[in-house]
Amino acid sequence: MVTGVRIGDRSQTLAVSDSGAWSVTAPWVERPSHGAGDLFAALLLGRLLRNAPLPDALSLAVSSVHAVLDWRPAGAERDIPLIAAQAVLLDPPARFPAEALDI
Repeated sequence: MVTGVRIGDRSQTLAVSDSGAWSVTAPWVERPSHGAGDLFAALLLGRLLRNAPLPDALSLAVSSVHAVLDWRPAGAERDIPLIAAQAVLLDPPARFPAEALDI
């Protein structure tokens, strides 16, 4: 896993396993946050433990984290509002697809 690679106004997340490599690109959210990496890891692991294929788990984890960070108003505290944002956490309004990489 490689997370939070900023390329211009986009964020890229990469995952590599024995079965392949995938990339998810989402808009960059200019709101520093405490715990975004932990949230991503928890969401990804939870979905993998429910037997989601890695590309699907990766896509949903990135989409959920993006939704929570984007939901938070500018100037808000840096802590992620997990309870207040639980609706977008579980059902992100935008889903960023995982694209297979040729490696």
